[in-house]
Amino acid sequence: MDLASDARTWSTYREVLRGDRPRLRCTRRLKRPDGQSLWAQVTVSPLAGDARGLLLSVADISARRELQARLRHLQMHDPVTRLPNRALFFERLTAALDPESYEHGGSGRIGLCYLDLDGFKAVNDTLGHRVGDRLLTAVAERLTRCAEEAAHARAGTPLVARLGGDEFALLVEDSTGTDQLADLAESVLAALQEPFDLSGRRLSVTASIGVVERHAAGTTPTALMQAADTTLYWAKADGKARWTLFDPSATRTG
Repeated sequence: MDLASDARTWSTYREVLRGDRPRLRCTRRLKRPDGQSLWAQVTVSPLAGDARGLLLSVADISARRELQARLRHLQMHDPVTRLPNRALFFERLTAALDPESYEHGGSGRIGLCYLDLDGFKAVNDTLGHRVGDRLLTAVAERLTRCAEEAAHARAGTPLVARLGGDEFALLVEDSTGTDQLADLAESVLAALQEPFDLSGRRLSVTASIGVVERHAAGTTPTALMQAADTTLYWAKADGKARWTLFDPSATRTG
């Protein structure tokens, strides 16, 4: 077992050897003799009555780690569409806007397609929430397919998230420019134009999309989302079923 695999653990281990710290506790992924891996909690502490002896204990915590992973997945994903939810979206967005994530490589830009479905409330009101949820799930599948197809030509797959209600977002980290976001928005509109067949019920919907693309430096999650929300409003005001690119010089009102 290599305790020197990272500097912090090795430093703590040396403090235990010197008697400056009562114990070292860390988590390691270990391989069993049969080749299977497990997660273990490793504890190193001085051996009582032996100034030079150390007690090493290893506990299998694989089941606990698996449960924690399941709980986090449930906490961070939408139960209807199984997409990342608002919490996970903002976690990823915040990380993408951290200078450490773009200062040492990449384009240093970020893009966002923020959309909602035109007339979704009418679907819920007339056909019920069960049909509405099926429609949201079908929309999520098409958005995911658009993101996967976009990744074939560009590095990285856009993150698709459901932010709540009928609002979705496609986050493009390390954007290559407005053309990339425009292509993605166009593909989303085209994908949603095809009617949805939901258990024999044929539905057609459209979407309005606000598109924002800018340098990551100096941008905050709040500022990016405010720009996206404003641009989505413009898209709806211009007639819906379209995408609109954020223009910082625009002064639209009403």
